[in-house]
Amino acid sequence: ADVVYAACGGAWYARGGIYKSNDRGETWKKLTASPIFVDNDGRLDGECIAVDPSDSNTVYCGTIYEGLLVSRDGGENWTTVSDIPITETRPKSEKEFSERNNIGIRSVYFIPDNKGGFAPCVSVYGKGIYTSLDGGKTWNIIPDSPKGTRRMVWYDNKLYASCRTDSENSSGLYCYDGESWKSDAPIDGVQMNGVTAGTVGGKEVLFCGAHSGRKLFYKADGEWHTVFNPSNASNNEVSEHMSWITVN
Repeated sequence: ADVVYAACGGAWYARGGIYKSNDRGETWKKLTASPIFVDNDGRLDGECIAVDPSDSNTVYCGTIYEGLLVSRDGGENWTTVSDIPITETRPKSEKEFSERNNIGIRSVYFIPDNKGGFAPCVSVYGKGIYTSLDGGKTWNIIPDSPKGTRRMVWYDNKLYASCRTDSENSSGLYCYDGESWKSDAPIDGVQMNGVTAGTVGGKEVLFCGAHSGRKLFYKADGEWHTVFNPSNASNNEVSEHMSWITVN
């Protein structure tokens, strides 16, 4: 409970890295010797670092240009996961940086597997969501998974993915039941950012925030409801993009 990991560094010229604290953030140690790039102007696209819930020494970090990194000794040593594609090359100038998506791997998340443990899921922008069912030894893309996933969450025994909407993703929120994907967005044609789930008032609730319009929705008992919209929330009360949501 005292250990915290942080992946830092985003601009094309920045010397980022993965850091670890063993005292809840009082002091930090840089774990990676060479700079990595994990952030960009679209940092609302998802959490890029996650610890295996069943093995605290296993940590995954998704980067823009270096692919998916994994450590199995608490961050002391890192290797690149070869099964996960690297979709971006490091730019050589600010102009080149500004002309690219610069997203790469933007979301790393663990879901329950069928063996009582957890399976890592990694969203690769432009490709889809990859997962491993053997502790990270081999990886495969989940068929028909959304290519513009921002964030992921486990709710109602399904994997939910908030998405960019484009020619391939008409919905801003998809869910996967282990066999197929379907849209489960509160409204059609709107990009979704932050998504989370938790227990509220004794019920399991899913929250989802729109990319624009200051809209926040929640789902409970199979029905979607609107929490915030422009008519009942001022600009100072709700973020325009609503990229992070948590249930306390």
